[in-house]
Amino acid sequence: MPAITSADVGTAPAEAVVAGSTTGRAIPVRTVRYSTGDVRVVVAVSVGGGAPVDVLLDTGSSGLLVDASAVGPQTHLTGATFSEHFVGSTSSGHVATATVTVDGLTTTSPVPVNVLDAGQAGPYPPGLHGVLGIATADGSGTQAGASAFQLGLPAPYDAGSTLDVAADGAGTWTLGPVQQDTGAVAVPLERAGGSSGGSAGTGWAKDVQLCWTIGSAGRSCGDTDFDTGAPRGIVNSGQPAAAGHGTRVPSGEAVSVSTPDGAALWTFTAGDTPVDNEMSIDALGQTQFNTGLAFFFTHRVAWDYTGGRVLITAKS
Repeated sequence: MPAITSADVGTAPAEAVVAGSTTGRAIPVRTVRYSTGDVRVVVAVSVGGGAPVDVLLDTGSSGLLVDASAVGPQTHLTGATFSEHFVGSTSSGHVATATVTVDGLTTTSPVPVNVLDAGQAGPYPPGLHGVLGIATADGSGTQAGASAFQLGLPAPYDAGSTLDVAADGAGTWTLGPVQQDTGAVAVPLERAGGSSGGSAGTGWAKDVQLCWTIGSAGRSCGDTDFDTGAPRGIVNSGQPAAAGHGTRVPSGEAVSVSTPDGAALWTFTAGDTPVDNEMSIDALGQTQFNTGLAFFFTHRVAWDYTGGRVLITAKS
């Protein structure tokens, strides 16, 4: 295992610096199906000068969580510890700092990295070595010591993030200024924790306001998480649509999703498997709904951090 030193390195990501480019960078990602029935989006990252490893690409969390065995020799412990909650599990370990590289793009200086304690199972399938959370915030703020990888990149790569993935095989994660597609629906981003915001990606909350109609329960609007890290869609157990249904929305229930002003985004029928729009029921805290990964198979999603909006385009 590469050594992790305890050098005192600052935990704040560097301010973005102009790199001379005005276009985005398409990072290759891939969708992987597992024997359990789960489906995950995977990207390769290098941490602290280490060899590239596959991690789960997660739009529903912020910061990089990685196995201790996967970090390189330029990874430095800060002395802080972390405990991070994911749906169904909690991970703990030590906060470190390291430069992070994805497909040749490297943070301008070391950024916080959560290093999972050796021997602890992470919230990802066998064969993966971590979670790259690309939301700019986790709930009302980032997890202890965590910071979104993209915020440490040079401009213009911190200006936006566009995800275009398939139900199986190759896809792209484009970093940089967002291009608005014809027919895209714009959903406003909200400030994180009362923040006044800032340049590029800083200051935006993870959840957006969307309205869901599930079965006969009626329309309900609330915090919604666009979450590639959740194999299934999720309804908060406190929602009327969850009443009397145990741990899953019944197969065959009609579901529709729209913006608060009525712009239609998604209509589907709840199914029995993750790729068939399965919807589970769980305690989500403040979040009321979670799209799960299946939403991304039929929609291209672009986070425009400069404009403070999410652009959603239905794929043909």
